[in-house]
Amino acid sequence: MKKIILILIFAYLNSFAQDCPTRIGDFEINSTNLDDLKLILPLYTISSMSNIKNADDYQVYKVEHEELDDEYSGGYFAYEVKPDLENIKSWYNVEIANPNDSTRVFFIPSYKVDDVVIKNVLLKFYNNQLYFIRASLTKSYADIILEKYKGKGHKSEEKKTPNACKNVKFKRYPNIFSQYFFSSTENKIRAMLTFDFKINKYCETVINDRIEIFDFDIYIREGDKIIANLEKLKKEQEEKKKFEKEEKLKKF
Repeated sequence: MKKIILILIFAYLNSFAQDCPTRIGDFEINSTNLDDLKLILPLYTISSMSNIKNADDYQVYKVEHEELDDEYSGGYFAYEVKPDLENIKSWYNVEIANPNDSTRVFFIPSYKVDDVVIKNVLLKFYNNQLYFIRASLTKSYADIILEKYKGKGHKSEEKKTPNACKNVKFKRYPNIFSQYFFSSTENKIRAMLTFDFKINKYCETVINDRIEIFDFDIYIREGDKIIANLEKLKKEQEEKKKFEKEEKLKKF
């Protein structure tokens, strides 16, 4: 359903293409490749890069919203993201990791460029070329994007809903969700700004403001491949468990 909505929205935007963000710092869609990644990040980061293999590990390394506006970058650490083969159809595999052989995914919790600290940078490379970037919108970074592209995006959605907090003092503050879409005038690059403010059932403020920039054709095509590959992996996993069970029963 999400894919269909995106196709309709971007088909509509194509009728009056707008200026569109195409990069985050040194990372640029359809321009940055894996060799560039080694130049952008310190050599020690690449040589000692660890893997993230499940949602729990990803959440450990992800910078929480309370710390997004900290000026200290925390140093450069990059991780290659691998699919979780124990939980095949998890949100982590669909949204974060990638089970396709042609795609490699990297996660950088904190990245500093021109004195602006950008957090939770997710990079997806298809056949060596960067086709997808996602990052949290820190206040300083959001201010830059909103100033540069003011009036150029299309607000596709805005909604307010009651929050889940039971405390009467907080009931007057609604959850607010809004999105802005951008379309490049020269190519298939698209961008989406999401502003997501919630108050959860524990009466805690949760902010998930983010930017996503991607090559639309590859994004849609790879999305189809991900679902197909996950179905295949799920079937293989079930067949393996069935075989192991049958082999075990033969011994009794």
